[in-house]
Amino acid sequence: MPPQNPVRRQSVRAGLAVVALVCAVALVASAPALAQETSDESVELAGNGTAESPYEVSNLSELRAIENDLGAHYVLTDDIDGEATRTGERVSLGNARRWDNGRPFTGVLDGQGHTIRHDVGPLFHTNDGTIRQLRVERVAIVGAYRERMIPGRPQGVVAAANTGNITNVVVANASVTEGRFAGSIVGVNRGGRITDSRVTGTTVQGGIVGGIVGRTVGGTVEATAVDGAVSGRSAGGVAGESNETTIRETRSSATVSGDERLGRAGGLVGDATATRIEDSLVTGEADGSVAGAILGRTGNETTVEATYWAQTAGRQGAANGSVAATAVPTAQLTGATARRTLPFRFPEQWLVTDSYPVPSGVIGNGTLSTLGGETVVGAGTESNPYVITTVEQLQAMNADLDGHYVLGSDIDASATAGWGGPDERGWVPIGGQDLADVGRLADSEVFTGTFDGRNHTIRGLTIDRPDPGYMGLFGVNRGTIENVELRHTDISTYYGRTAVFVMPGGILVGANQGRISAVTVTDGAISNDVATGIIGRHDDGAVSDITVRNVTIRTNAATGGVVGIQSGGIVERVNVTGLTTDPWFGTVGGIVGELTNGTVRTAAVSGTVSGGTVGGIVGEADNGTVTQVRSTARVDGEDAAGGLVGNATETTVSEGYAAGPVTLQTPPSRSPPDGIAGGVLATDDNSTIARVYWDRKRTGRASAVGRGPGTAVALSTPEMLGYRAANSMTGLDFQDVWTITDSYPAVRAIDNPPVRDVRVLNVTLSKRAVTLGEEMGVRFTVENPADEPVLYAPRPPELGGIPAPPHRVLSPGEQQTVRTNWTTAAVGTRTVTIGQHPPKRFDVLTEHNPVLVDVDTPAAVVRGERYNVTATLKNNASVELHATVVHRSPGEQTNRSVSVDGGGNRTVTFETVADTAGQRNHTITVHDRTRRGSTEIRAPEAFRVDSVQVPGQPTRGEEFEVRVTVSNTGGRDGAVPVAIKAGDRVLVNETVTVPAGETATVSATRTANSTGSLELRATTPDGERSTTLVVGEQSSAANESSTESTDGSGPGFGIAPGVLAVVAALLIARSAAKAR
Repeated sequence: MPPQNPVRRQSVRAGLAVVALVCAVALVASAPALAQETSDESVELAGNGTAESPYEVSNLSELRAIENDLGAHYVLTDDIDGEATRTGERVSLGNARRWDNGRPFTGVLDGQGHTIRHDVGPLFHTNDGTIRQLRVERVAIVGAYRERMIPGRPQGVVAAANTGNITNVVVANASVTEGRFAGSIVGVNRGGRITDSRVTGTTVQGGIVGGIVGRTVGGTVEATAVDGAVSGRSAGGVAGESNETTIRETRSSATVSGDERLGRAGGLVGDATATRIEDSLVTGEADGSVAGAILGRTGNETTVEATYWAQTAGRQGAANGSVAATAVPTAQLTGATARRTLPFRFPEQWLVTDSYPVPSGVIGNGTLSTLGGETVVGAGTESNPYVITTVEQLQAMNADLDGHYVLGSDIDASATAGWGGPDERGWVPIGGQDLADVGRLADSEVFTGTFDGRNHTIRGLTIDRPDPGYMGLFGVNRGTIENVELRHTDISTYYGRTAVFVMPGGILVGANQGRISAVTVTDGAISNDVATGIIGRHDDGAVSDITVRNVTIRTNAATGGVVGIQSGGIVERVNVTGLTTDPWFGTVGGIVGELTNGTVRTAAVSGTVSGGTVGGIVGEADNGTVTQVRSTARVDGEDAAGGLVGNATETTVSEGYAAGPVTLQTPPSRSPPDGIAGGVLATDDNSTIARVYWDRKRTGRASAVGRGPGTAVALSTPEMLGYRAANSMTGLDFQDVWTITDSYPAVRAIDNPPVRDVRVLNVTLSKRAVTLGEEMGVRFTVENPADEPVLYAPRPPELGGIPAPPHRVLSPGEQQTVRTNWTTAAVGTRTVTIGQHPPKRFDVLTEHNPVLVDVDTPAAVVRGERYNVTATLKNNASVELHATVVHRSPGEQTNRSVSVDGGGNRTVTFETVADTAGQRNHTITVHDRTRRGSTEIRAPEAFRVDSVQVPGQPTRGEEFEVRVTVSNTGGRDGAVPVAIKAGDRVLVNETVTVPAGETATVSATRTANSTGSLELRATTPDGERSTTLVVGEQSSAANESSTESTDGSGPGFGIAPGVLAVVAALLIARSAAKAR
């Protein structure tokens, strides 16, 4: 060995130490990412996992149970909140310590439009199946990437890696940070497809990062839209790196940043090689040391066609490479102008919005229809609704009044101000243009379909028409209207003009006989001569979850902040703020103007309500119900004014309060003034008032009722503020309906008051298990951590029937111990969740129901062997229990009835045979509990002689070596006898052990005694292989050389040169030693 340089040795040792340190840091840094929640094998899902009957998933535990069968079909049946995963128990299905060694999802997950929220993710380690119709939001994923230090793992909200199909997926308000390959949807895409998907409000940061996918090799990204922020070493609005991938019909509005030294940044792709980009649009910014509006760096064979970028976006060049992309001024890319500027296929591939266009696949499924002369996405059915994205398409809804509609984007309706002639300007309401009474209109004349705004906004709608029909966005509704906001709406009909007959009008609907839900109206105004509000008239339908902000209503008739005239039906969960009514006269209410035979429930009003007969909630009520309401509005009446109701006849007013000024504005011509006012009601005619309060000072009224027998509870302002309200206003339900605030009590369902949680210190159950009908004792202690008193009304949300103790006020630092009992009414595992304390679980048993606690299966067996599957049952009861244990595996099912002693365990064994190689799943079911296990079935050992070799060509008299290679092609280790023969002579007979999948060598050395051909054979019980050895004659020169060399006198160096050579070698070695 050559001499070692000590400095070099030290450098090598230091390098090894650095490598070890980096590996240790990588292991520690990646530890959080390796944490994963084990699946709950006891969860049994509805369905059988097939395409016809998929498993149904409705909660977090059932979501984790997908881990048990990654090849099945699943559907979400409800939204799932992953808030519990913030404890570190993340849901990442098919996860593994090495990102490239996980188990892929090969099934189908259909989200059916439902949402998974909070820290779930990557939802799948690897997707090789199909994920569709899913929304994931408010997710934060932190990887372990550090530049030049730690490789990290791929990170994506939906999947770390994708080789399958992801379609119709939305990722919203998420963050993916410190991933080596990081994307909002997928970390690494390897030949998979990502289509018809959208990313919004998401931040991605790390090494190779993209708004959709970090790195993509092969596959397709199509019909996607992304906004947010992307930053890293190689960053792109769609992909950080792309190789042999097609990207088409994609819009990126993301802000893309490469790092300052080597960062590559592109509006679509940071680094593209052999990539095809077409029919795409960039409207975001791209900045980095190597940056371009479309691409950061361009490799070989990359093509870009029909792709455009906003001129203010990114750098002046489209990319650092030569690509065919066009810069277009921003003004030419927005609204309807985009249709004329871009050669995209509208609306087949792209849809116009009031901002930049979006790929139609993001919000529709590609079906096109003609609606009132407008081409729209969708067919108008419940499963494939029309997708409305422009005000012209919105107006065309009059062509199909029983169709199903959704908004695909916000809509700018300001153009309606210029529609029509000087006397008929603006919007034509959808349905209900006939002058007949609403009850006489046929269904074909009114809107009977569904309209889902999907939380989009319609801005600037204008109506200024002399038509005396029903006015509003909709004329008459008998269908469903939901999830939409109207802003800056201006409606003016016959206010102050001459007309023979005018119909009700509303900003949203003129007359309603259907269902209206989740609607917000902001900064609007309406003028009309008859019943007016957000809804002009409401009959027998349901109106709920309405928010009104800063609306002005001018009318001469019945006026309501929500409904002008209500005849039957219900109006609930409505909140009106900043209301202004400006009538000449008439009946006016903050929620409903005139109420007959209907209900107003859970409502709140602030602002100014003025008119003839006025109430903070209802102007005039006849045989109605007004409950769970509050008004802090100023109430100004000319004839009558009540803090909650103006005039009430045979009406029930309950559980509420009034705390706004109540005044009479009697004209000077009336002398003496004859108006009537009360803190709660102006007049009471045989009505019922219960659990109602009013603020004497703020209302300015000494009596609850101006005229009539009704009474309520008068309080001072301090008694109604803060935590004192809980003690003063004991008739209010502070457990379910009301909550205290720093001001007056708030209505939980509509006011969204700040939550003042107590701290749950402990939760204790009296038993681990009970039998059906037996009581379970629950005890928990809470503490007020705030520096001010807080109202606490304990009600464990998941205990259903547990009676709650009465609410009380806790002083700062005060603790309260709550004890209660629950009589069990259903068999199974029950969960007790109180506040943020970890949940407690217990079992409810019947006499036939011991608990399945474990299933044990061997990890691997050989095909043909018999093996056992064992189930362990535990009896938590004190008496003997009986159960039927069911074992299922492919092709077989076995049932066994067993008994388990009280307080004991029982093991049940099922024998089965391994008949087919591969993974074999086993399911054990006892009553309503199921656990699973799996066994790998391996092929038995099998041996093969791979080769028989003799190095060189021996001659007679020489030794030769025979080498035989044997391989084990089976699934387990084994021993095999190997015989090597020369002709009929056995050279060696040896048994060797060969591990599964590996080889072994057997050799024998012999002397060639004769010339000619010699057959060499190697045999095993499974087969043999042979070769022919040819032995030649030694040459005479070789014989002479051999003879002469024996005495040292033949050709060669001889003795003297040999001695000289030895001396020279010693001198060289000594010199080298000195040098060291």
